[in-house]
Amino acid sequence: MTRFAIGSVALGALLLAAHPAAAQSGRDSFTGQATGHIGVASGNGDRGSTLSLGASMAVLEESGLGAEFDVGFADNDNGRTGGLDVQSYMMNLLAMWPNGSLRPYLTAGAGVLHARTCVEACAGTQAWTDWGWSAGAGVQYQLRDHFALRGEARYFTTMADHPDPSRPDGFSYWRFSAGATYFWRFVD
Repeated sequence: MTRFAIGSVALGALLLAAHPAAAQSGRDSFTGQATGHIGVASGNGDRGSTLSLGASMAVLEESGLGAEFDVGFADNDNGRTGGLDVQSYMMNLLAMWPNGSLRPYLTAGAGVLHARTCVEACAGTQAWTDWGWSAGAGVQYQLRDHFALRGEARYFTTMADHPDPSRPDGFSYWRFSAGATYFWRFVD
């Protein structure tokens, strides 16, 4: 099920991003960005906080508009004590200030969340996957021609409530992270 959901999101993103060359904005230059990030994920309720690791890949037009695929992992204890254990796979729209060394940005998108939770007084764990969305803001500081530092806050939540009592309704968390970005320019 998880592979199917991830594959569906990836295929949908590819189909939505594909346009004939004549329909593109006419810009000649694009920027690619690869970012690795580390931070803290803080869950709702009594789920606590844990280390979060992840990466993202983005493509931006000269105007600062683009798309980003973000992957994050927060694993407290594999769900054995009810802590925050979640993986996120999100396809996002990205709007970044296009000029200067300090570039604030906004991001929002949708994808899947895969989580593990504690069941029956933590005698076992249950894993589940659900559609979710994310939104956040951050700032990127350009150090050199191809390197930047990045900090952000991003909110994640599931899209639906479930009648199954073992699957939490309103599952959500915040991720606060810092990262290093390598970027490159290419001409169409």
